[in-house]
Amino acid sequence: MPTTFGVYPAEDALTEGEQISSTYEGRHITLDVSDVTSAAGIGQCTKGLPIVCGHIVGIAFETKTTGQVAIDTEGIWVVDVDANDDIGVSAVAGGDPLYIHTGTCVVSKRTNEATHIPFGYALGDFAAGIMRIAVKLHWDPPTPEVFDIGGALSVGGSLSALEHFSVAYDATIGRDLSVLQHFSVAYNAIVGNDLTVNGHGNVANNLIVGNDLTVTGHLGALRAHIGNGATFTGAITNLTVEDGIVTAAS
Repeated sequence: MPTTFGVYPAEDALTEGEQISSTYEGRHITLDVSDVTSAAGIGQCTKGLPIVCGHIVGIAFETKTTGQVAIDTEGIWVVDVDANDDIGVSAVAGGDPLYIHTGTCVVSKRTNEATHIPFGYALGDFAAGIMRIAVKLHWDPPTPEVFDIGGALSVGGSLSALEHFSVAYDATIGRDLSVLQHFSVAYNAIVGNDLTVNGHGNVANNLIVGNDLTVTGHLGALRAHIGNGATFTGAITNLTVEDGIVTAAS
């Protein structure tokens, strides 16, 4: 039996092409409160505070625990923002993309696709903590940036904000490489400056990093040479970091 979603009709209930709403290009939508998650929990929302429903983000027009609620999916709103990204404290600057946790509805610079979806853009600057700033709300379903090369890769500059990085042969990056999720190189990986992986990394042969290596998940490599420091929050598998920084094998 077809069912409705919020105030929107069941499948085949109307004629194809019939307009449902023209209000501000459809930015205002009405949902069942039971489908909404907010900082107050699942199935409830607070007027003026962020909500999540699947990949829909918005601001609730009313405080409700039952029935239906109108949501604004665009506009400029005052929102509490947490100055943290996936690594730790990260100053917020005007224009920074912001993301919302799909469970807690905390808005921050964290980008982990397992727990966060795009929320909007900062219209304020602050260094740390949680501050109340103007935010350009924008419902923007995420499109993962997948970097998948079937052969060798050589880049003179930097690559950043990649969801997944996979190279089937050697990968050489002249400066910085930042990967939001998973990093995989089938042969040798050479990064001239910093390598940051907010997930898991695996290099089949040699990993060479000119400056700092930071991995928030697991890392596996045959051998690694790190110019400055190595930081891991997960397990280290079959990895020897030279220059007496870290030596571990499991």
